[in-house]
Amino acid sequence: MRVTDLGIRAIHYQYYAQFRAGAMSTSIPSSSAPLPSPERTAELYTALNEIRARVAVTVASNSPPPGRRPTLVAVSKYKPAADLRACYDAGQRDFGENYAQELVEKAAVLPRDVRWHFIGTVQSNKAKVLAGIENLYAVQTLSSTKVADALNRHRAAEHAPLRVFIQLNTSGEQTKGGIDISPSPPPLPPPPSSITGEGAKELAQLAMHVVRRCPRLRLVGLMTIGKPGGGEEDFGGLREARDRLVRVLPPDEDVWGEDADAEFDVDLGGGKGQGGGGEGEGEGANTLGRRLLLSMGMSHDFEMALRGGADVVRVGTGIFGARPPKKGDARAEQP
Repeated sequence: MRVTDLGIRAIHYQYYAQFRAGAMSTSIPSSSAPLPSPERTAELYTALNEIRARVAVTVASNSPPPGRRPTLVAVSKYKPAADLRACYDAGQRDFGENYAQELVEKAAVLPRDVRWHFIGTVQSNKAKVLAGIENLYAVQTLSSTKVADALNRHRAAEHAPLRVFIQLNTSGEQTKGGIDISPSPPPLPPPPSSITGEGAKELAQLAMHVVRRCPRLRLVGLMTIGKPGGGEEDFGGLREARDRLVRVLPPDEDVWGEDADAEFDVDLGGGKGQGGGGEGEGEGANTLGRRLLLSMGMSHDFEMALRGGADVVRVGTGIFGARPPKKGDARAEQP
């Protein structure tokens, strides 16, 4: 459900005032990336703040716990560094990239306080390149112990531990990556839960492997891509997977998740806090003050994901506009 133009305009002005106040009181780290044209800058600013406003209104309608707001990741693949610079100057800090080389090139020319999220398929031969990016904030597509070991091996000790999300395939679509936890199709009898079976075992094994054997990584959540027209079911499956997983993780060790009571740096125009609240706070959402985050929702369904408890939403087209498909890439809009 889209918010009204009046509501968007009111929140737009609020973010603009926050941005202006922050820009006058703090210095912005240097960047060698050029700015786009004034027309393109205005276009990006309007689109970004409309998405921010829609996020804020949707979250407010869910009555989230105090101090929590979701993280908005601006998915910038195929877009020039100049576009990212314009969004950065408007207060955006979290950006998502699908390709290691593209991320490396953009990270070299954009400020070092950008929080980069890798959301493409992680190949073990690219793990060294990715892990070497100091301000790589999170890898959201972990799905194997082989890649976990490679990232852990190449993450320098002087860098902060790399946050990882385990990607789950909640829809069973072959075009999507991640551990398959989708329900078994007919004629097999349906399992008692959509996340029982081999997929659930694989998820638990990978999670425990990261927690026990990868000290340079920190498991912070789960990620999925909802199928068109059926995201609500997929988002529910991710919540259930999260609630079950926290029950098997070591409850008395601070080696996974985020502090359930802490406020985190997020990217909604200068605010702090993280978490969607609402129906996403299942009974297994946190254990002894720790919680696993849910990364779900894209341009076409992020409001549905927020209502379902998303902590991180990934929006590309809604901010930057349509992308030209890369040769050989049939999934240019995912995530």
